[in-house]
Amino acid sequence: MPKHIEKAVVDCAGRIKNAVKSQYNYYNYQRDYLNRVRRACQQQLARGAENRDEYTDEIEKCDTEIKKLESGWAHSSLRRALNRVGTDNGSKIETRSAVSSSPVTSTPARTTGTTSRAANTSSRLTAASLQGYAAVFDKLSQDLGYFREKIRPGAFSDALAKSDIRFLFNHDPNYIYGRNTAATLELREDNIGLRFACYLLSFDAASYSLARRIDRRDVTQCSFSFIVVKDSWDFNAGPNGSDIRTIEKIDRIFDISAVTYPAYLDTSITAKFEKSPSRSAQQRHDEAEDNESDFEAYFQENPIRLIDDQQMREKRIAYRAAGRILNRYDLWTSDYLGLS
Repeated sequence: MPKHIEKAVVDCAGRIKNAVKSQYNYYNYQRDYLNRVRRACQQQLARGAENRDEYTDEIEKCDTEIKKLESGWAHSSLRRALNRVGTDNGSKIETRSAVSSSPVTSTPARTTGTTSRAANTSSRLTAASLQGYAAVFDKLSQDLGYFREKIRPGAFSDALAKSDIRFLFNHDPNYIYGRNTAATLELREDNIGLRFACYLLSFDAASYSLARRIDRRDVTQCSFSFIVVKDSWDFNAGPNGSDIRTIEKIDRIFDISAVTYPAYLDTSITAKFEKSPSRSAQQRHDEAEDNESDFEAYFQENPIRLIDDQQMREKRIAYRAAGRILNRYDLWTSDYLGLS
C-alpha cells in the first residue's frame, strides 16, 4: 500500500476514534443528567410537594428524552465503528481533511522551454497572499466515517486568543507559509466562519508554486487541526441516517491548511499576486556608486591585500596565455611531423 494511502487510513481511524469517544461521553452525560432530574422530581413528589402536576410533567418529559436518547444511541451510525476502531486513542488532536495527500514539492514543476518565474529574481510577478475561509459555520461536512459534523458560530473565539497557529499545505509541517505569532497569518471570526489571510514570502519557489496551483483551481478548499472542548450529538439526524456532531467550542487550533481533499466543501481559498517594480537606471547608477565607494574604503583599509590580489590576477592571465601558446605549438608540431 502506498505511504500516502497508509497515512490517509491512519488519519481516518484516528478521526473516528476521537468521534466515538466524544459521542460516548456525550451519551453518558445526557443520560446521567436526565436521570438526575427525574430522581429529583420523584423526591419532591415523595415529600408531598404542592405543584405535583409540574413535577409529574417533568418526569414524563425526562422519560421521553431518555427513550429518544437510548433509541438514537442503539441505532447510531457511528456506534457501528466501535468494534472496528475501538475507543482508546492517545491523541485528542483532530484534523479536518477527508484524505491526506503528498505535499507539493518545493520547486515548481518544469515544462520544456519554460522557466520558473518564482526562482528568477528579475521576475516582476510574485505571490503576495492567500485568503479565504478555513472553516464555515452551520454547514455539514462530508462523510467523516459514520458521521458528519458542523461548527457552531463562536466556536473559535477562545482558541484564537491563545493558539499559535501555522498555515500549512495538507497539514504537513515541512511546508509552512505563515504563522499568526509572526504576524504573517491573520485570522478572525465573522458571520460566515473562520477567515484568514496568509502573507507569503516574496520570490519563494514553494509559495509561488502553491499560489499558482490555487490560482488555477487545482486546490480550492481548506482544513484545520484542533482540539474540541465542547460538542453535542444528534443521532440519525443527517443524510442517510448518519449521526450529526455539532462542535460548540474549540480549545486550541494548531494549523489551518490548504488541502487536496477537504472535509468541508464550503471552505475556500484564493491567491493574490503583485508586480514588484523593476530597477530604474537611477537605482542602478546609485548602486554602482555605492559599490565604488565600498571599494575605495576597502582599499584604504587593505592596500597590501589588494596589491597581492592584482598580482595574482596578472599571473593567472599569463599562465592561461602560456597554456594557449603551448597548445597551439603542440598542434603545429603534430601536423608538421605527421603525428596527428
